[in-house]
Amino acid sequence: MGQAIENKRRRCPGLEIPMQTGDGLLARTGSEALPLSSWRELCTTASRCGNELLEITSRGCVQIRGLREETWDRFTTKIRRCGFRSPLAPVLHQNLDLVALADPTSRCAEWLTRLTALLERVRAQRAFHPKFSLSVDVGVGPGFDLLPTDLRLRSMGTSEGRDLSWFELRSAGELAASARLGVVDLQELDDRLPAALLERAGFGPEARPSGTPAADPGSELPEAVRLGPIRFESPHLARALDGCGVGLAASPLHADTLLELLAAAARDGALLLKPYPKHTLWFFRQAATAAEPSGDAWANLLARAASLGLATTTDAPILRLSACVGAPHCASAEFDTQNLLAHLLCARQRAGSCDLPVHIAGCAKRCGRPQGTRVEITGTSAGCEIHLDGRSARRALSPAAVERELSELLDALDPEADAHA
Repeated sequence: MGQAIENKRRRCPGLEIPMQTGDGLLARTGSEALPLSSWRELCTTASRCGNELLEITSRGCVQIRGLREETWDRFTTKIRRCGFRSPLAPVLHQNLDLVALADPTSRCAEWLTRLTALLERVRAQRAFHPKFSLSVDVGVGPGFDLLPTDLRLRSMGTSEGRDLSWFELRSAGELAASARLGVVDLQELDDRLPAALLERAGFGPEARPSGTPAADPGSELPEAVRLGPIRFESPHLARALDGCGVGLAASPLHADTLLELLAAAARDGALLLKPYPKHTLWFFRQAATAAEPSGDAWANLLARAASLGLATTTDAPILRLSACVGAPHCASAEFDTQNLLAHLLCARQRAGSCDLPVHIAGCAKRCGRPQGTRVEITGTSAGCEIHLDGRSARRALSPAAVERELSELLDALDPEADAHA
């Protein structure tokens, strides 16, 4: 491979330069909506060129783990041919691509091309915070209104007598807390527009308001965001889309698991898959003629997701669990985090135990720890430690004893957990 390996973790990996991790090289793609065939090819190529582990990040990107120097070029070449690409910087959350694929008569493909080229030029001209984010929403897909971003472009539809190319420009935060700054016509994007947008939004020379942290979507799904079957209608679509969302743990996903989901979704008529923030996968198909999707519209996908322990409702136990890649994949890990994750998930499903988020880390680096995690299980050379709010609550446990000790700790914390809910 001709590219230098990126070791600085503050940098965001992509498909151009790999990042070195404890289990090999890591690649990251954007959150493209693509046909199921492209995702099947990603799974197959990840298994051949990596260690078969994928991750859906809190920002909706896809990470492929365990790649090697001798397989890097072959891997990136194949998945680029399938439509995958590096994430944009600034971070772009958008559903234009979904509409463009579902309805070829839409102008969303043109707008996305304009916007992508524009952001690439702006990135070369201005110093952005690495996680500066822009949301572009045409009303298709879940939770965009609840996604905190630094700037937001939201379709105005046909309101105010405007053409569909007009979007509201809104300030940072979730939609309800943001302020309308003006309107933008995506048909007239040019190089002068970004600087004007940033200045109107109050952004300084570093393209971020002074003292403002990066908008972070966090790990947990807001209660208002649904999973499972939903119908999406938009003036940008000639025909409604039926979607079905599946939630994952903030943890690596085996390529074979995703292949099983793809097969089940295909039997339900799914055409497209798009990863969304909060570690979720959304499958889409053209809507039936009925006013509402039937209860068994996604029967195969929902049944397969349930059998794999994945979430189809926002109260599923797996959404409160996270883990790093762990041993034997990561050379730094002291134990098998994925095995413990599976045991804890089974215990929570049986007992409905305390809902405090739990993160499992194979070593003291605590990779993959979501924001807001109160309980951590950390591997050390002397055994596992359980930390509550950063304080050690149980020390030097064997992995086999963690489940029992954690259950006792969480049972004792039930009143406190209710107070924090």
